[in-house]
Amino acid sequence: MWQNWLALIWVQAAEGWLGTCFVDMPHMAHCCDQPKRCFGQGKDVPNQTAEECCGLNFQTLLINSVAKELRATEDLDTLRQIYAVLQAFLHFVNHGHIYAWELIAQTAGKVALAAYNDFASMANELGEDMFKSQKLLVMREINHAAHLLENFFQAAWYHHAQETGRSAIETDITEVRPKFQNALQIYKVVQEAGSNLIYDQAEAHDPRTFAPRHLAKSPEIVLVVNVVGSWASVGIVTFWSIWRHRSTPLRVFVLGDQQGIREWRLLIKEVKVAVPHFVHKLRFHYVDIFQHPRMTAYFARLPSECASTNMSKALYARMLCHEILPEDVDRAIALDLGDIIVFRDILDLWNQGDLLEADELLAAASHRSAEEAMRQTKPSMLNGGVVLYEVRRMRSSNYTEDTLKAAALGLDKGYQHFCIWDQDIINALRQDVWGMAGVRVLPCRWSIFPMANWQFFWNAPNFWLPELRQMRRYPGILAWDHVEHFCPNPILMLHTVFAFGSFKDRKLARNVAMVQGIRNEQPGSVIQAPDGSGFCSCREEASLLHVPSTMKLWPEAQKLFRFHRPSFLPEVDQAALFQSRSEQGEEVGGGFWGSEGSKDLEVMRQGTLQWAMNSGASVVSGNCATMPTSLGHYADVELPAMGSNLLLKAETNADVDAHLFIGKIVPILDGIFAVGLELAVDAFNKTRTLLRWGIQGETLGVHEGPILEPPTSKFWVLVSGGQVMVGRGHDYNLSSSVFIDVELALHGDFDLARGKIYAGSLGDSPVQWLICRE
Repeated sequence: MWQNWLALIWVQAAEGWLGTCFVDMPHMAHCCDQPKRCFGQGKDVPNQTAEECCGLNFQTLLINSVAKELRATEDLDTLRQIYAVLQAFLHFVNHGHIYAWELIAQTAGKVALAAYNDFASMANELGEDMFKSQKLLVMREINHAAHLLENFFQAAWYHHAQETGRSAIETDITEVRPKFQNALQIYKVVQEAGSNLIYDQAEAHDPRTFAPRHLAKSPEIVLVVNVVGSWASVGIVTFWSIWRHRSTPLRVFVLGDQQGIREWRLLIKEVKVAVPHFVHKLRFHYVDIFQHPRMTAYFARLPSECASTNMSKALYARMLCHEILPEDVDRAIALDLGDIIVFRDILDLWNQGDLLEADELLAAASHRSAEEAMRQTKPSMLNGGVVLYEVRRMRSSNYTEDTLKAAALGLDKGYQHFCIWDQDIINALRQDVWGMAGVRVLPCRWSIFPMANWQFFWNAPNFWLPELRQMRRYPGILAWDHVEHFCPNPILMLHTVFAFGSFKDRKLARNVAMVQGIRNEQPGSVIQAPDGSGFCSCREEASLLHVPSTMKLWPEAQKLFRFHRPSFLPEVDQAALFQSRSEQGEEVGGGFWGSEGSKDLEVMRQGTLQWAMNSGASVVSGNCATMPTSLGHYADVELPAMGSNLLLKAETNADVDAHLFIGKIVPILDGIFAVGLELAVDAFNKTRTLLRWGIQGETLGVHEGPILEPPTSKFWVLVSGGQVMVGRGHDYNLSSSVFIDVELALHGDFDLARGKIYAGSLGDSPVQWLICRE
């Protein structure tokens, strides 16, 4: 057993140490994670200190012993044991130990390669079903190892930046190469092994060998696609993947310009020659949207900032397909071409329309992670690349006028990079025009995006070494025709600790990695969809993979699409290939979900605080803190002073009797001594809010009527000189939000700006607070 092996290397490292400190590895993790549990009189380990059993000497002995054992073995079981030790060490003893990170990354690589070699040696002896299941298991090992090796590179990069007193962005990543060189060699071999498994069915993939399928008579599925300029040669891969899996007739409306339509027709002719049964129960219709009277009339009314290119006009046209499609079309699926691969019968996507509520006109995919959504500068939860339109309902509603209204509203609100694409309008329709109604979110399987946004700069190729950039792939890709929704475990999220300098922030990042990662590993685990409408199941198999925008810059993504392309067609027109975007560069990271500059790290910190707020945790990060309170018990925190004035912004889920105290509370023999300001919000059964000096002391100001608006309420307190103001929301510059404004004369040297902050609640239920000092 691994516990016995661990005991052996411990004894080898420091004879007698094991018996005097810990029983086994779980005991070590339990004690070193929170030393107050175990060390001291009356505890598990009464005769030693935490420093003696968990400190630097112990860490050095343990890690050096593990390194020696790792160099000496290729045995798979022993490697798994070493991995377990290092994982426990990083989780519970020292998550910032950079040498331990290098060792666990190398160990994961050696585990994956040993598993790959074992599989290769017995592959010919396995039946078809066992072969497939074993291959998927080995690919998961390979992807885990590759991802962990990438995370070690990022940990080494951030660690090097901190050692040299620079930010990561200021640090040349080539400076990290010497520290990563040994791991890089393992990474190359691991990724090559993965490619061998992913693309090992090239013969079976020859599309000319596909036999005709029996097709049902109905329903006839209506597709709407866009082809502008030379895009046909790129877009055919998506259409081919749909055709391969269909079980019903297809009716396809191609919206584009003259060149796009002409090139699409020629390409379809080539496909028909190579695969004659391709045309069975397949109808094409072609619409030049630049000549269509309804579209030209619409574009004349659309604000000039919108749909500024031919491609964006074509995308707007598919959003307005009810203006173009004939009256006998009641439903249509609009799809991007060229960056989507379909793995399953599109009939399932078509049938999602039967689930729409009476007031829902369309269904779209939710495309942002929770972290990414917090950066938004415009409504952007929904993606326009896969949309199911209820065309009959659109005709009978005010849909066209609503799209124009959404464009105008978004521009008036100053949304950034707004109105270029159809999905901008879809998002503004849902949020600003329809009041978060009118749109159903598609199941996650119908738009899996290859996101790995727990990694720093995960979609910024220029922040990865060339070898990593060339070989890095989404860890959910297990085969050329099998992609899963990937959810990271704790060790794959733990490297985020290196983004922070303070111990408290690192501890917070570690706790988040542990909580979320453990949750991801549970049977039936799910991650909430980005827009909050539902849940995406971990390891759910994709029916459709969408690789949008700058994600296509990754060579491994391009390799996957090349593999799916019909082999009898000529190479893609180079003029149509996606090469770069104007927003792609060091200044902004990846353009499409990429940057991790100082602003983004602050957003990450705020997002972590929001997580703690929602989950009932108590954390302090920078100038903010979350505090759970209940039944009259105050929680307190001392946040750093930000100047001579005091501005507190509070958020709470209390529905009655939410109390803040600013000052000093000291226990005395028969009670407490308190000096400072007390704010009692919605006291006396939600009838009034009081500002008092001292706890239940002299009343300074009163507001009649309720303030709290569950489920979450926000308010602020500003103390500036002798003036105290209290207001709703978080915009203290908005005078209309103020509901208490008093002058306060303080005597002596007591300074409210230097006081502690206390939060409490008198209701029956536990209450959570998020308080920031600015």
